[in-house]
Amino acid sequence: MLKIYFSILIVFLFLIPAAFALDAPVVTSDTHPEGEWASMPMEFKWDAVDGAEKYCWILASISDKEIPVDDDKYCTESTSVYPPRKMDSGDYYFNIKTVFFDTESNTTLYPIKLDVGIPSRPILSANALSDGGIELTWTASEDDKSGIKEYEVYRKLMANFDLRTTPIHTIASGSATSIIDSNEMEQSKTYHYKIRPVDNAGNTGIVSNEVHAETTAECDLDISFSTDLSNSGDSLALSITGSDLVYHGGLSAVLPDGSTKTFFTDSDAFSEWSDSFDLSTVEEGYIDFTIVAKEFFGDACDFERRFIYDITNPSINFVSPKYNDRVSETVSLQVKVEDLGEFKSGFEPIEFFVQEGSSWILIGTSDEGENGVYSIDWDSFSAENGSTKLKAVVTDLAGNTVEEKQTITVINAFEGAVDINSAIEQTITAKESALETKLALEGKAIISKEENRLFDEASAKMEEGIILAESIDLESQTNAKLLLSEAILLFEKSEGVVQTSVYKTADFIFNKEQAGILLNAAGISGATEQQALEFIEKTDPKRQLQILRVVDENTEYFKALISISYLLDINILSDHNSEDLVMQVIEVVPKEFAEYAAELDSNISFDVLYDDPKLSFNLTKDQYRKRAFSYALKDNLTQTEADALIEENTINKFVAPPVFLPVGAVTGFGLPISSDLLIFSGIGIGVIIVVLVIILVLKKRKSKRKRPGFGGKPEQKREKSKSGLGGKKVKEVKPKKDFWKKGKSKLLSLHKKDESPLSVFGKK
Repeated sequence: MLKIYFSILIVFLFLIPAAFALDAPVVTSDTHPEGEWASMPMEFKWDAVDGAEKYCWILASISDKEIPVDDDKYCTESTSVYPPRKMDSGDYYFNIKTVFFDTESNTTLYPIKLDVGIPSRPILSANALSDGGIELTWTASEDDKSGIKEYEVYRKLMANFDLRTTPIHTIASGSATSIIDSNEMEQSKTYHYKIRPVDNAGNTGIVSNEVHAETTAECDLDISFSTDLSNSGDSLALSITGSDLVYHGGLSAVLPDGSTKTFFTDSDAFSEWSDSFDLSTVEEGYIDFTIVAKEFFGDACDFERRFIYDITNPSINFVSPKYNDRVSETVSLQVKVEDLGEFKSGFEPIEFFVQEGSSWILIGTSDEGENGVYSIDWDSFSAENGSTKLKAVVTDLAGNTVEEKQTITVINAFEGAVDINSAIEQTITAKESALETKLALEGKAIISKEENRLFDEASAKMEEGIILAESIDLESQTNAKLLLSEAILLFEKSEGVVQTSVYKTADFIFNKEQAGILLNAAGISGATEQQALEFIEKTDPKRQLQILRVVDENTEYFKALISISYLLDINILSDHNSEDLVMQVIEVVPKEFAEYAAELDSNISFDVLYDDPKLSFNLTKDQYRKRAFSYALKDNLTQTEADALIEENTINKFVAPPVFLPVGAVTGFGLPISSDLLIFSGIGIGVIIVVLVIILVLKKRKSKRKRPGFGGKPEQKREKSKSGLGGKKVKEVKPKKDFWKKGKSKLLSLHKKDESPLSVFGKK
């Protein structure tokens, strides 16, 4: 009997699970029908299963993916679920089962085909047909997953239209790449078109370029209508031009606020018309013009034009990568774009560029943004390792363009000695370029603290990178290249700190026939004069005063620069093949420009001759080949001071042209002293000696009168206010003024130098 009960119990235990077996959910999806391509978002639904505690699911690319039933993240009591939005395109399986305590149903496999990519941009063209229709043709869009389902065709009578406010005109199905539009067409009308591809998953692709074509008509007039916005943006120049007379012409416009502006109606015949439209009281927005016209035979030649009145620039800023970020492999380029101003006209596709040498290479475009952020993926292997620049450009539909640049460091495939050697060579080249810029500025007496700081910091990183590059391990060489890349970036940045432009110029003018007289006035005569005249013929020297406007970061000032230029005479070089120095140039600088040579700086070294500021520049072969050199005032000038140098005609205060002479033509004592100067100097020295003798005699006689006799006392004047010897009052004797001091000041005043025009500004 016991055996019977035991057998019944065993059967009962087996029957209980069978009675409570859970059904697997039956899955459906409105967003992703089974076996069909679809995009995001996803939703899966199922009917409730009796006895279910929860439903656990997972979305995977394989069918036998284990479902984590103990993870609340993948389990729900609901009968629908929305999987995550961010997934790549491909084939997936939605796996789901019913769970009740420790009991689980079989797994339901629901296959889906996911396509989250977008079709590529088609290139559209339009051609008017003789029957009044317009043929549209385009390049096929590419979609590597679901394929192209159709093309949406949009049509408007005005340019720069927006798809958001324009209904679909027609659909081109499947793989078609052309269509003829003849639906409700009017003669002599210009129609504008855009198309947008749609793939089989419902993803809309990048909108095509806009094209237009004019339908054929009986109107034989060729009428053009132009709008030209002023630089200030407050007026619009309008013009109508006809190939022949326009009859019964009229022009009106619907303004952004909905009101109508009529310029003229039913006018007399004309071939040209123009006027200015005041926009100062017109708000930004669409201005839709309607031109009514007829030709001689009465055929209508009407058409419409849209002008987008938007004078506010958009803004664009890099979100990623950040300044000087190190990037490698595939990089997501992201920019934040905003359409500023009250009227938002919209954007053309955002363009991304990478710099290659002096050119910008288009990487790609993006016209689909989320929350104002537009992005594309960029394969950084297309750029060389090291510092490079990216650029993003936004253009709104009114034509306002703004660009943003970003400097980054590309790091790809650093293995190998060739790479590190190339990095060192690039850094050396960058330093040489920055040094050349630095020396050129210093030759103009322009010294920038920020430029020097960046140059020194770059040099330090370069030296550190070169030392680290000596190590053979990969990590050290990678870090060395990072340092070298940073050095290149800093060298390039240092070159952009200071910006210079020519503010004003003035030329030294002289008559070659009077060159001898001018040289004599400068103290050059005899054989030296003949050599100077010969070299004036050979080199045809020019002198120019240049006023430079200098912007050093946010600081603006002016520099005064004397530029010497000349013709290159090869014979001069051939005569000095064995020597480095080939030419000396004497400059007799007027006091009106500089009182002393110490106030000057130059990109060529110079000697100061005996009569400061007479200067002697010694040119090497390389310097002579450059055909120019300069020297400048060290002090920075205000605009008023700079203008004074021009207005006072300072450049023509030079007594002679630049004096070109062979090396060694003038002795080390400086320029020859003229006879007049010797006579004047001799007379001056004689006068000084006589004056000194007279002063000494007078001082000697005066001292004898004051000297007391033997045993006597100095002469005193008694006065109540002063106490003398023995308690007597004596008057204080004030010394007489020293004649020597007075005489000396007078003598010095005879040699006082003429004041510079800059003295009125507190400068010598």
